[in-house]
Amino acid sequence: YWKRDELWISSKIRFDYVPDYSFHVFKDEDFLYSQLEDRFLKTLNDLRTDYLDLVYLHWPTWYENDAKAFEKLLQYKREGRILHLWVSNFPKGMLEKIYSLFWNEIEYLQIERHACLEDQLLEGFCKEKNINIVAYSPFWHGHLLKDGRLKVLASENWISVSQMLLAYLLNKGFFVIPKSSNFQRLQEN
Repeated sequence: YWKRDELWISSKIRFDYVPDYSFHVFKDEDFLYSQLEDRFLKTLNDLRTDYLDLVYLHWPTWYENDAKAFEKLLQYKREGRILHLWVSNFPKGMLEKIYSLFWNEIEYLQIERHACLEDQLLEGFCKEKNINIVAYSPFWHGHLLKDGRLKVLASENWISVSQMLLAYLLNKGFFVIPKSSNFQRLQEN
């Protein structure tokens, strides 16, 4: 068994609505955080732990709503139930607003990033404010791994397409989270 301090456990907190986009007519109350405390406590209980190393505020909604949720999560951080509190999927304008209130707390932004998806304004803001970027979906859900031009370029450099794409993001200074269910690819990444 692992000791708790040998593990890094992360989770995300999202607004109330659980997606079923095909049949749902959205209402403002779908995007509230009325279940935040219950979901947080359930996560701790499900994982059999007293604290989480990292919690992301997962998707932005609107400024006041996100600020209220972030403040509640900060309360948990002050209590020692969260060690690090970051944000996920915030575009530049919404990140600027939440940063204006919690500038000393937001160290990382997790966003989808790959060779075909960039946002220089957002990346510039993060660099200016010392917000690290955690890039998920570096292979664009596998699409880039099948690109013939990338295969040729990678083979010319004696590396795999995945290694080339990861190196591209790492070179930009991003932390990268590659996903694979294939053990060989996990090792390669």
